[in-house]
Amino acid sequence: MTIELILSFFLVGILPTCLLFYSNAKSYSKPKSAILSFLFLIFPCVVFFFYYKTTGESPQALDIILGSILCWLFNWQAFQGKIGFDKLIKSAVVIALFFLSSFVQIIPISLFHITSSNLTPAVETYLTLFSDTFLAIVLIYLYYDDLKKGILELKKNFNQLFDVSFRYWFLGFLGMMGSNLLIQLVAPQAVAGNEQAVQGMIDVSPWIMLICAGILAPIIEEITFRKAFQDIFRSPTFFVLASGIVFGSLHVVFAWESFYDFLYILPYASLGTSFAYMLHKTKNITSSIMMHILHNSMIILLSILTGMIIR
Repeated sequence: MTIELILSFFLVGILPTCLLFYSNAKSYSKPKSAILSFLFLIFPCVVFFFYYKTTGESPQALDIILGSILCWLFNWQAFQGKIGFDKLIKSAVVIALFFLSSFVQIIPISLFHITSSNLTPAVETYLTLFSDTFLAIVLIYLYYDDLKKGILELKKNFNQLFDVSFRYWFLGFLGMMGSNLLIQLVAPQAVAGNEQAVQGMIDVSPWIMLICAGILAPIIEEITFRKAFQDIFRSPTFFVLASGIVFGSLHVVFAWESFYDFLYILPYASLGTSFAYMLHKTKNITSSIMMHILHNSMIILLSILTGMIIR
């Protein structure tokens, strides 16, 4: 399964819908929206049919099915008038930056003449720090007003916001722990590839990873998967589910080794869903950023201290 193919199918599939709604926004009933969404799947299917016929590549059924599901869901929401097309471009840019931010690592690679021969795990963590810092600065700039407003509200009503945020985080944490235990019982051969990768980087550069995964990643992920998603999806239920599932999936698809590993979408999605619902209830992006930073930082610090004790 390739995330690039799924996203390509999805983007091609929603293009006609976006063009239609930018020219003439109109909403339909749920049954009509469902039918129209199926009809609009013809376009990406035709495009990819000619793509495979031209290139001679074998169609990847799972990628096309997942791309079709994402495309149908987006179009279904759009036809019901539940997509924020006024903020879609900005949100799409943010999501694209998330996936493309690693390309800025070319700058330090060129400046310091980094090659495969001197690309050590420690150097990789510094490259990650560079690209994450760059992306965080760009996203903070794009959402400066929202963040400033959120911080001021957090200062004013800290006890109330922290209480609400903590409760939703705790529910997500329980869901995460519970699903992890269930996976260990049902499929002990499953692997949390993302956790293994992060742990490996913590072992190499613990304090750099505390900055990257403990502080920068929560800022980046909350703005991308919570704020940008909320601006796109006007239906609270759809926003919470889409944010949680996509957040969970992207923590797995880049590091899976067998299909059992996809079970780890559940714990990540549990936490992602709780952060999304937290944003929906508090209407303050700094609340979910704060709890995400606390969550990640506590886990990384625990890992660092455990490693020190063992050594």
